[in-house]
Parts: sequence; C-alpha cells; structure tokens
Amino acid sequence: MKIKGNAINIVLAGAVALLAYLCVASIQAPMRFDSKRTEREKDVKRRLVKIRRSEESFRKVNGHYCPSLETLVRGGWMADSLRYIPHSANKEFRLATGTTMSRAGEIVPLMECGAEYADYLEGLDKNSINAITDEANSAGLFPGLRIGSLTENNGNAGNWEKGK
Repeated sequence: MKIKGNAINIVLAGAVALLAYLCVASIQAPMRFDSKRTEREKDVKRRLVKIRRSEESFRKVNGHYCPSLETLVRGGWMADSLRYIPHSANKEFRLATGTTMSRAGEIVPLMECGAEYADYLEGLDKNSINAITDEANSAGLFPGLRIGSLTENNGNAGNWEKGK
C-alpha cells in the first residue's frame, strides 16, 4: 500500500508541476508576443521613414510622388532592400499615390506606404495577430504601420507618430 501511495504522490506532483508550467507559459506568451512585436515594429518604422525620405526627395524633383518602389530603386532614390518588409519572407511594402484638392484649390500630391500586422508579425501567435488586426479594423484604423494617407494631407506622418 505504501508503494501505491508514493506513486500517486509522484503523479500528483508531476501534474502540479505541469499545471504550474502551463500557468506561467500562458502569462508569458502575451509578454513575449508584445516584446517581439515591439522589436519588429522598430525595424518596419526605420524602413518606412527611409521610404518617406526617398518619396519626398522624388516629389521635390518631379512634382509628384513615385507610384512604384521598383521605380524608386531603379532611379537610385533608395536601396533595393528598403522595399521589403522586415520579418516577412520578402513581401514588399504596399505603396499607393494620388492627389487631393487643397482648400485654396491647389492639387496636392499624396502617398501612402505601409505593412500590415500579418506581414511583419508572420511566425508569431496567430490569435494575437488576429486580435490586434480586428481591433484596428473595428476602430477604423490601418491594421499595421503606415506613412502618409490617400485620404488626407497629413505630411506623410506615420500612424505611430500622431496617435494613430
């Protein structure tokens, strides 16, 4: 009977240890995701800022924004590596250009360049990515990081620079 009691105690101790590990892991998972997200977003922001500088230089010379990252690269406006979203298996930033009319009746060129959460958070927890994407979409915000806007002249600010 003593052997059976020891075996039960060992099994119970193992179960307690497993449950303790699972509790700690469930608490650390969101913290690890947030840490990796912050690290990856720094890389994406750096590239977007460099793309913004390239686009603004192009506009000063040409009077409009360049509609293609490929054209910016071929024209020597930016390095080829800048068009790829960090941590995304070589997906490219999405770039779009357009115009709007100012209050004074002048045509104002616009550009927008960004990367969605699903692109640069690839390989991290899918539920967490879906949750922050759904949250942004529900709030009417871009689900990721973006510079500029096709709907307003915001000085090509990043959505992280002006409180989203």
